[in-house]
Amino acid sequence: IHADAHFHNEARIYSLFPEHLSQEWAGFGQIPPLHLRVPFRPVVPKFFGLYAPESEIAQLDPPSRAEPSSVSGSDSGSKSGSESGPGDRPTLIMLMEDCGTPIEQGSLKINWSHLLRLHIAGFAQGSFHERNILVQPGPLCLPPDKRTMESPSFRIIDFGRGRARRDYADEDGFFQQKHQDQVSAVASLGIDSSDLASSMRIGGSEGIIPDEMECPPVD
Repeated sequence: IHADAHFHNEARIYSLFPEHLSQEWAGFGQIPPLHLRVPFRPVVPKFFGLYAPESEIAQLDPPSRAEPSSVSGSDSGSKSGSESGPGDRPTLIMLMEDCGTPIEQGSLKINWSHLLRLHIAGFAQGSFHERNILVQPGPLCLPPDKRTMESPSFRIIDFGRGRARRDYADEDGFFQQKHQDQVSAVASLGIDSSDLASSMRIGGSEGIIPDEMECPPVD
């Protein structure tokens, strides 16, 4: 599938996100099936639009909603698409919030709750790997010179393969996509039961592992 199709699909998914997924929240909330409360913080970057040069807008022909099958990398800040020959397609620029750099495996913290909030909102990422989770020093309410990695800020990015619940005729199709996201998260983030439980903690360096938590809650 043409690289531009991923840009159009990613822009479509970002435009469908409810505002709360990209806005700062205060306080904590319980996100089923997690047992402990987690901070309500942004899940995805703020999206400012998909752009093409004015002289080339007339050439734009958004692809159909075919099932996304490949993606050409991920980024934050701005992204440019169109990988066919020069002049074949207009250059596309996706403008979004700069949210840091990809995490390293083991930087769990609230990543699991981020994914669950995305699913609860009715969206699946479609390519859940550590390269598609960005981190930067926080908290973002402080001036840049006051932020530290002791309070990191995470975002899930790269929705070229993303899907919304509305894309499926029934819940079964979306369930399968959600399930694949969770399986990928467990594999790529190296999550086991104790790591998963600690990722649910409200704060501090130690988490309480619920007795019934014997395996990650892959629904």
